[in-house]
Amino acid sequence: MKKLLLLVVFLLLLSAPLASAQPQEAAVYTIKMTYRVQNTGQNEAVNVNVGVYLFGRVSGWGNQEVISERITLDGEEIFPEIVETEDNRWTKIALGDLAPGETKVVEVVQVLKVGAVDLEVDPEKVGTEIPQELLIYTQPVAGLWESDDPEIRLLAQRFTENTNNFYQKARQIFDQLVEKTGGGSLLRYETQPVEHGALWALQNGRGDCTEFSNLMVALLRAAGIPAKVVSGYAFLPLYNPAGVSENADVLGHAYVIFYLPNYGWIPADAVWPRYVGSFGRMDYTHIAGASVGGDEAVNPDGISWPSPGHVSWNFEFYSGQPTELLVNSTGTIEAEILLQSLLQASPQLENGIMTVMLTVKNMGREGVRNLVAELHLDNAMFEALTTKREKAALASQEQWITSFAVRVKEPAYGTTQQLNSSVVFESSDSRFNAFLSKSSDKVTIAAVVTSSPTLTTPPREPTSPATSSPELTPSPTTPPPDLTIFLLFGVLVTAVVLFAAVMARR
Repeated sequence: MKKLLLLVVFLLLLSAPLASAQPQEAAVYTIKMTYRVQNTGQNEAVNVNVGVYLFGRVSGWGNQEVISERITLDGEEIFPEIVETEDNRWTKIALGDLAPGETKVVEVVQVLKVGAVDLEVDPEKVGTEIPQELLIYTQPVAGLWESDDPEIRLLAQRFTENTNNFYQKARQIFDQLVEKTGGGSLLRYETQPVEHGALWALQNGRGDCTEFSNLMVALLRAAGIPAKVVSGYAFLPLYNPAGVSENADVLGHAYVIFYLPNYGWIPADAVWPRYVGSFGRMDYTHIAGASVGGDEAVNPDGISWPSPGHVSWNFEFYSGQPTELLVNSTGTIEAEILLQSLLQASPQLENGIMTVMLTVKNMGREGVRNLVAELHLDNAMFEALTTKREKAALASQEQWITSFAVRVKEPAYGTTQQLNSSVVFESSDSRFNAFLSKSSDKVTIAAVVTSSPTLTTPPREPTSPATSSPELTPSPTTPPPDLTIFLLFGVLVTAVVLFAAVMARR
């Protein structure tokens, strides 16, 4: 019995690493935030303190882990107390006294691993009761989420009046907000120089991620669904061709989380990707800073999200000797491990074969190895003639272009199909297991009239442009296949008869 138990324990221990080693759709970033505090006055600033927000761990609606963290004051590492709440993570740093003209620098360097999330929600299993403690997130916030405004309330009712299901309500509000390619959208995407609230966005019909998110929160709250905004960053390769952003402000991004009974908080981004959005899914380019649930984002100067990069401060001065502080923040985001893959399928077929190109670029600072690329197809529509491509290593900023041959089956003609790819790879950093990069593309295959043998047998080159395939038109000098078999059978029968006759004479 003891031997059996030991065997079971051994097998469990053996299986644990295998389970944890599953490839994860994720990326690793190094984010550096620098805060400079300068006494620009003529007198001493006493007991100067700054408050800064930190990136933290996110689970459930997101997938974010803090791998390492280092805070320094004028280059010396410090260990201030860190406060964590449900929404935010922040710290207060004492700078001491600043003489006139003196500057002190706080630097926060964090390494984050950010994974994709894809939450599956069964609308039939969504509850009908909102917990009492979350009802605060259904309330209006003046200047930000005016869910009590008659225009917003009327719009929310029109979008959701056909259902009582919280999931369906949220989905229908989201679908109305996603920008349409042909126009007629509720909002038109347009970058704004300052942040605006929901009512401004609705009345002006335009906005960027902030305005889209604010209007969505207001509509959700008007429909009785708890909702917040998440402020942070989005690492777009478009703005970071070398995998580094020297200005984190350019990457500032906002999206929404909303609450569903029995499921919890669910993410939604109405502008990413543009014209499509993300509902219940976040990719690993979304770096979460802090979630905002109320009026902490509204101040006399406008809207300011409490997120890394945002800084507050206070100080004292001697009686009759006032002074001033100049405080600013800058930031950089660098991809350590990030693979970008792009799948492109050509609608042009050659003998029923489609070529699918996959471009893989290592956007990270670290090299990756043991890359395995695969296509994922609908077997009823396609047959992969090339199943797998492999590459030993890919250096930083190196690009790998490979291709797959795919046979198009008869049901696919005249339809639009989605093709998917995955690239599994490893990092040279021993702290991480295997990674995964996904890509997809839609292709419309023209309707053609063709016989089934062309689809079910390997294509062959015609003997000449004016000659049909040998399988369909036999050559005059070559007997048809059926006649050949008949002649061979006749020869075999004759041989058997002669052999029997010889044996009979003996």
